[in-house]
Amino acid sequence: MSTGIPKEIPTETAGDAVDGDGKMMKRWKRYPAYKDSGVEWLGGVPVGWDVKRLKDSIELCKNGVWGDDPNGKDDIRCIRVADFNRLSFTVNIENQTYRAVLNKDLNGRTLKNGDLLIEKSGGGEKQAVGTVVCYNLDNKAVCSNFIARLLISINYYANYLVYLHATLYSICINQRSIKQTTGIQNLDIHSYFNENVAYPPLPEQHAIATFLDAQTARIDTLIAKKERQIELLKENRAALISHAVTKGLDPDAEMKDSGVEWLGEVPKHWEITKLTRLTTRIGDGLHGTPEYVDESPYYFINGNNLSDGSIKITSSTRCVSEDEFQKYSITLDESTLLISINGTIGNIANYQAESIILGKSAAYINCGRLLSRSFLYFLLQSREVENFFQYEMTGTTIYNLSLASIRNIPVPLPTFSEQNDIITYLDRETARIDTLVEKVETSIATLREYRTALISAAVTGKIDVRDEVVA
Repeated sequence: MSTGIPKEIPTETAGDAVDGDGKMMKRWKRYPAYKDSGVEWLGGVPVGWDVKRLKDSIELCKNGVWGDDPNGKDDIRCIRVADFNRLSFTVNIENQTYRAVLNKDLNGRTLKNGDLLIEKSGGGEKQAVGTVVCYNLDNKAVCSNFIARLLISINYYANYLVYLHATLYSICINQRSIKQTTGIQNLDIHSYFNENVAYPPLPEQHAIATFLDAQTARIDTLIAKKERQIELLKENRAALISHAVTKGLDPDAEMKDSGVEWLGEVPKHWEITKLTRLTTRIGDGLHGTPEYVDESPYYFINGNNLSDGSIKITSSTRCVSEDEFQKYSITLDESTLLISINGTIGNIANYQAESIILGKSAAYINCGRLLSRSFLYFLLQSREVENFFQYEMTGTTIYNLSLASIRNIPVPLPTFSEQNDIITYLDRETARIDTLVEKVETSIATLREYRTALISAAVTGKIDVRDEVVA
């Protein structure tokens, strides 16, 4: 099994900080001497490291408890899998959950700062069960029945162990111990703890963990800065669209009050009208479930399939027969814009002759001859229309947008020639911003891959960080 650990781990720098843009400041040195670990995925380990089972580092493994609904007497904070911070390998308690747990059930389950918590049940299609985090709080708490508390043995350091478990997770060692008979994955704790790993001496565990704490903090700070760059770029993109579709491209154009509070002023010669007057038809999809088949070129599409202007076909998208398609298909053409109206509101896609049946969580808008679909595409992304959607939405946990609300969207309508000029301008400018966003996202992905590789290399002894100065 491949570990995914590069032979040499470069640091990438801007000044004296990691930046992930491809500049290599140094290469981490290796240990002076290695020995065969006898473990296929691990390979050679530094001389002086001991190869043992995971369970040798664990003094106690105690399953959590869910208890009963809070009663005001036996209530205690209960840590759930949802509270795991999978980036920092710690626990979040922003959304605190309390459960009533009797004193007799607290024995061996009361968490202490430095305990490890392992997810033994849960997971999903995109996220395997088996994440380990460190309980880094002094608050009295227990963990839920989907988690087990791990009390660390003497001569082992919790912060080092959590990095070690993170590496085992990243290279899928945990997946060898996953059993799944239903939709919930279960980790065979006995099997997982019998995996062999290499442990450095305790002082070295401290040194490696301290080094990784500093390096991952640097990387995380840089990732946060890049994520902020993306936010600013997207804010600029939204502002650009909003101004173009509501104020036009001519800064000297004479303006008038639109008569719509949230639109404000628009160019004097623009018409203000309701969307329904500019379309040939507005409707939603099938209020029911078609008959599915295993494989077919015809798909049943809902609002969650609409993203970034396109219809996204995923592994979970259901297929329908040609008969079902013919029975439930509606008139969609090159004038059609699709929009999600249930759950997530306002996702948009241009219909491109896909063979689909539309579900009720998506609506279709067939544009008339006075309204360009591309202009409407940008208008529906404007802050003004988003605010209109926020006002018109109904529901508490699941939001809905009615067809009546869509039909009543006020549209600031330029001439068709101006619409085309605005479309050309926004196509060019949004593409430029989207390219910048993509570059930053690629940089973030590189940093995250580097972070994972650096942790793996340090805890498996592929690099020697004992003498690294932590700034």
